Amino acid sequence: MLFTVAEKLILAAGTYPCQWTFRDQAISGEIRLDGSQVPAGEMFDAPGTWVEGEGCRSFEPHEDTADVLRGRLRSGYETALLDVRIRHLLPERSWVHGRMALTGSALPEKLLFDSVKFQVGGLTELAGVYPIKSITLPEALDSDAVTSATWNAETAAQAWTTSDGDSLELEFTATIDHGHWYSFALSSAPMITVSGRPRSAEDWMRQYVRPLAEITTLATLRSQPVSWVTLHHTAKESPLQLFAGGTPHHEPKDLPVQLFAADIAQQPYDAAPTEAPYLISHDTGTLIRLGPDGATLPDLLAGWQSLQTTYITFFDYLTTALRASMSTKSRFLALVPALEGLHLAKHGDGPIPRKEFKKQRKAVLQRIGDLDGVNPRDVDFLTKWLGVYGSYQLADRLRVIVDQELGEGLRERVRGRIDPIPKSLSSLVDQPEDVWAVMGTARNRIAHGGDNQPSSAQLAALTRLAHTVAIGAALNLLGVPDTVLCAAIDQGQWPVT
Repeated sequence: MLFTVAEKLILAAGTYPCQWTFRDQAISGEIRLDGSQVPAGEMFDAPGTWVEGEGCRSFEPHEDTADVLRGRLRSGYETALLDVRIRHLLPERSWVHGRMALTGSALPEKLLFDSVKFQVGGLTELAGVYPIKSITLPEALDSDAVTSATWNAETAAQAWTTSDGDSLELEFTATIDHGHWYSFALSSAPMITVSGRPRSAEDWMRQYVRPLAEITTLATLRSQPVSWVTLHHTAKESPLQLFAGGTPHHEPKDLPVQLFAADIAQQPYDAAPTEAPYLISHDTGTLIRLGPDGATLPDLLAGWQSLQTTYITFFDYLTTALRASMSTKSRFLALVPALEGLHLAKHGDGPIPRKEFKKQRKAVLQRIGDLDGVNPRDVDFLTKWLGVYGSYQLADRLRVIVDQELGEGLRERVRGRIDPIPKSLSSLVDQPEDVWAVMGTARNRIAHGGDNQPSSAQLAALTRLAHTVAIGAALNLLGVPDTVLCAAIDQGQWPVT
């Protein structure tokens, strides 16, 4: 078979009766495994909830914690809650909450897994290829009519090896639907598989699943969910004896385990084409593309990790702020510090180290004070108001980002729309040097509550400009061409101001 049939999840989201193992006892209860919710449940009459006394017992509400709380569903599946908080609030009733939950036919003892499979929103746009090469429809609907589709095996799977030695694959899974009469449907959806050294559920989520959902959010400029996650481990089945007197042997088997957490939707990924309102340019809904002429997934993930560790404030905007619904003012006040933090991480706080600046400042003030005829009050004034740290001004930081952190095509398009300063912004500051001086002044007035606050239209224009610079800088840092962003600007789909 040239394509992989779409997998079904082990469990649908819901509440299931189970037996917990707590303090070496089997305790009846239930577990709630809902999409995009923290796994939770209850234990009935858990041991240790009563305080025994002489001839009596009493109940006092209290809490327990556990790294792992194991159980078994009535259907036979094993389950385990991780990082558990147990609240004994009522007699014979205890509530449990875990950061994650694992459920499968068999869980490994150490809860380490050899591979992970998952889907995140935006993968269709990111993949850059389409696996169905052609579809042939019958000319007449008679008893011999044939409908066929050709699967493009060459592009339906992309495989890489990461610098850590992990095998990483993006492949399309197929779903075939035979309806009534002549109805026939073939649909496909991308899926990620990663295999390597055994590691925990949190390690797989941190290293691959969450970063890819963040990358697709940046690529599509829409919040994208983690659709589902299954972890896999290899176990040996019971020994089989093929014939009398033969040698028993164990057959290794890949066993899937479904992962539940607050950031996993537990829904199959909808790979429908991008709707018109979400297109970034006329013909695409993504700024980043994989495929034969696009980026490689290991490079994207490595670049994303570098962004996270090197440019913390800027990375926060690309993740938290892009996902959130924010007012224009809130987004502006998130954007400017993000760009400021990007410049700070790359170019430092000022042209010389603070210690050296303070030394030179002190020497200059001393020389001024030693001059004949200098009013001591003038020296006091300079001492009080001369900059203490020697930091770059915000406008200077923004100019450097545009000059050095944007691709040439985007940089020219941005400059062409802000030089000269748009009339709508020139009234905000008296004779500003450029639009970056306007942006710095606007940020200060909003933050400090000064007079002449920017209007809604002015703030929206400055926010669009800062957002354009931030997205362009992110693409440049990831090594991704800004071709789509430039095309969207040229087509009028992406206003710069």
